[in-house]
Order: sequence, then C-alpha cells, then structure tokens
Amino acid sequence: MTGPTESEGWRLAGAGLVKAYGARVVVSDVSILVRPREITGLLGPSGSGKTTIFRMLTGLERPDRGLVSLDGRDVSRVALDGRARLGLGYVPQAPSLFPGLTAEENLKIAAEARHTDPALRKRVVGMMLAWFGIEPTRNVRLGLLSGGQRKLVEIAYAVCPLPRYLLLDEPFTGLDPLMVAALSARIRAIAASGVGVLLTDHKARAALELVDSAVVLQDGRVIAAGPPADVIDMPRVRSAFLGDNFSVGEAAPAEGAMAV
Repeated sequence: MTGPTESEGWRLAGAGLVKAYGARVVVSDVSILVRPREITGLLGPSGSGKTTIFRMLTGLERPDRGLVSLDGRDVSRVALDGRARLGLGYVPQAPSLFPGLTAEENLKIAAEARHTDPALRKRVVGMMLAWFGIEPTRNVRLGLLSGGQRKLVEIAYAVCPLPRYLLLDEPFTGLDPLMVAALSARIRAIAASGVGVLLTDHKARAALELVDSAVVLQDGRVIAAGPPADVIDMPRVRSAFLGDNFSVGEAAPAEGAMAV
C-alpha cells in the first residue's frame, strides 16, 4: 500500500481534548499526534481515559472542549463514517464484523464500501488475504475462527479501504505470545507503507516494544510522552503504570511493506 504524499500538514491530531460525564472529568486537556509512518502508543492504567480519547478521535464521542483534526481539517463534529471516508480506519476491541460470513466475504464488503473499480477491489482483497495470512481460512465463517485469526481479519478489514491512519483498540487482547509477535510485525509493515498507527493495549511490554512513541495517561491527564526508552525510565510512569521491575526486549521486526 502506498502512503500519501507527506507534508507538514499530514497528521491525525487531538488538541486540548476535554471530556466529562456529569461532574466526573475523564479526559483533561490531552493533546496527541499521529503521524504517517509512525506507531504511537496511548497507554496507562485502567480508567486513565484511553478509551474515551479513542472514541473522540474516531468520532464516536464529541469532545466537550478541544478539537480533532485530520490532515489539517477540523473533524470534531464529523461522525465515524465521515472520518472513515477521509482516511481513518478503526479496529475496536470488541468483535465488530459479520460472524456468519466468511473471512473473504467480510473483506469484500470493506473493499466494496470504498473502492468503485472492480479490478482494484479484487486486487485489494487478494492482497489482504495473502499478506495477513488469511488465505487458508478465506472460506471459513468468521465465527468459527480462533481469536487470533479473527483479529487478523478485523485488521485486514480496516486496512481494505487503504486508510491514512489506523486506530487499534487493544489489538493483543486474548492473543498468545506467538500471535502477538506476528501481529506486531504486520502492524510495523502497515506503518512502513505510509500509514499512521495509534494503538492502546493493556499488554504494556508488547506495546512498548512496538511503538515509535508513547503517550502515558493517569486520571485523564498526560504524565509522560516521548520515545519508549525515555518513557519507561520515568519514575512517575513506573510508579503509576509499569512497576519498578519492568523491562522490554527488542522491537518487533517489520514484514514487507504492502503495495497495491
């Protein structure tokens, strides 16, 4: 997959985001940038505001204050489907596809929703089946696949429209270490093809070994931001989130970048 022509304006951004439910402020003055070809991690303990920020970035929630922009355009009042048409892909934590349809049928729906050229649709679906390793199960109903296999189909579904930005909510949930490593390599390749990726996950080690930069939240506020190696060593991050004995290994290698 070829990415957009990059310029200073290419980015998904949340600026000064604030969200409250009644008297409870769950996100307080949070800013975040997602740039093409980079993987950003939005991390923090449970209840720190990660899900709410994701919902504001995708259009499922409107911020009380602040704005969300997509490549320089204010999309704060644009709904999820409108942001998708502008180049935003989203994979929620909960299963969201059609369990009674096969893996290939699900991908065809995604391709048909975005691409008008039948030849391009066929090429994109074929590429996703091959590149995500779904070929052997292409004719199996989604509801019969393992959790890891379903996750691959869900991410392939989100990538079928060839988005400029991809948001992954808890992509590693329920996956064994081998599947986490395989999925991490594919996420790196998605970014290498020009896509900006934002992910959140409770598997902090897997996330920090994958991302290029991390934003760490506590009680709805940013307590740290920067390269993973710097963030990991911050006392406040260890105290609030990681613990004193936390460490990471080597970053996951990228698979070959996609090209349509």
